[in-house]
Amino acid sequence: MPIVKLIIDNKDFEVECGDGEENLLHEAEKKINSKIEILPELKLLPESKKFLMLSLILAGDKIGEDEKNNKFLDKYKDLDVELSKLEILIKKISKP
Repeated sequence: MPIVKLIIDNKDFEVECGDGEENLLHEAEKKINSKIEILPELKLLPESKKFLMLSLILAGDKIGEDEKNNKFLDKYKDLDVELSKLEILIKKISKP
């Protein structure tokens, strides 16, 4: 299994990962460092609390994205129902 070197908040970490997961870890590294940059108050916290807060913030972001995706999925389902109704109407009209 590959070992990936990550730099988070100017600290080096080595993380073992599955084959092909290296890019995912580097993307996560960028996202975490980005959050630290836009929320400088995190830098003042002890390391354990900083990572707890980052985890909560990122989980909250993910939950918000999931809720938005579910709303879109519901709208697509509604649209699919309406399109099915239209398809039935078109077939009825098209029959000789």
